[in-house]
Amino acid sequence: MLIDPIDGTNEFVKGVSGKELNGMFVDGVQITTILIGVFNRITSEPLMGVLNQPFTSFQNGTWRGTCYWGICYPNWHLSNIEKNDPQKEIVLLSRNDSTSVTFFQKKHRIEIITGAGNKGVAVIQGKAFGCLLSQTSIYKWDTCAPHAILKSLGGNMVNLANFNPLIYDLDIKVPHPQGILMYLSQDFLQLVKEFCKEY
Repeated sequence: MLIDPIDGTNEFVKGVSGKELNGMFVDGVQITTILIGVFNRITSEPLMGVLNQPFTSFQNGTWRGTCYWGICYPNWHLSNIEKNDPQKEIVLLSRNDSTSVTFFQKKHRIEIITGAGNKGVAVIQGKAFGCLLSQTSIYKWDTCAPHAILKSLGGNMVNLANFNPLIYDLDIKVPHPQGILMYLSQDFLQLVKEFCKEY
């Protein structure tokens, strides 16, 4: 089991309400997520994910949250999320991905939002076509929960070096070394493969 008790720590500590864009939280306490992922220690595959956003709306002086979960076991996929076709015009990138911006902005709108778990939520909800993160500072506890939920919906999370699915173990000090791709639709995977051929 991999747990991230506060993903988006900086925004949580600031304690400021953030902006919303196209149904996605960009920054602020709203991007804070609590991530609980379970993986198979034999196959290294994600099995179950719980992703809680405790600050999704402020009503009557109180924050209210949203919780998502998904289970992906061979021949058994369940989640509490209604699968939506992804918004193909929006692609999520990290701030450092200048080469990616050049490629994707030809046909897509680029959005930069904060927090690994928050990016996972956006893709899970179909608010974005997919997410490409080339930095190597994302850890297994950041990805296991959203990865399991994506798989429960027919999506996946793969590395950028060879497009193999991310794998999990208890060596949690080692981040994913090759960059990450999150998607619900195989169409986004094909798009990124084209990008890799060009660049």
